Amino acid sequence: IASVITSSSNVSTSPDGQTWTLRAMPSSQTWDIATNGTNSIATARSATAVSKSTNGTTWSAATALAGTASSTALPAENGGVFIIPASAASTAYTSNNHGTSWVTATLPAAIGTYGGIFKVNGRFWYWASGTTAYHSVTGATGTWTSTTLPITPTTIWQDTDGVVYFCASGIGPVYKCDSFNSFSAVTNLKTFAANQRTV
Repeated sequence: IASVITSSSNVSTSPDGQTWTLRAMPSSQTWDIATNGTNSIATARSATAVSKSTNGTTWSAATALAGTASSTALPAENGGVFIIPASAASTAYTSNNHGTSWVTATLPAAIGTYGGIFKVNGRFWYWASGTTAYHSVTGATGTWTSTTLPITPTTIWQDTDGVVYFCASGIGPVYKCDSFNSFSAVTNLKTFAANQRTV
């Protein structure tokens, strides 16, 4: 499932990543999507609108958020729980009933500019600032635990293999999350000129 910025009343789906079909959304928004492979949630950037789907192809309106969603941090899913970062610092919204209702959750710190909420080893995981990241099974208020990264990242991404990687600007190294609180440098990487990155 992919968001379609130029046609915001739709998302696009593909069974193979090559042939894509537009799918109608209940409203025209800039959508960000989280899925567990069956149930999906699409949240509107800088708005309260939420859509849901049980197959990725047919979408309906879910219960709106109590406040606007973030325009920079993506939603995530873990064990049937969906979490949507809010535009307000240190605030998110969680649902364990596929968007029928939302609970406002307080994060221990605001999500870092270059990150989002990811799924790492069955936990929600996000970078806050400096070398501090947080992880939680449920994403609820008071369930977050801090962990220390080996570097201060300026880029964080999740590869198609599901592994979360991060690096600092300039010349490496690149690290990967071996678990939600253990990290290792990726070896045998080519050295690039300053300010160049590969994903």
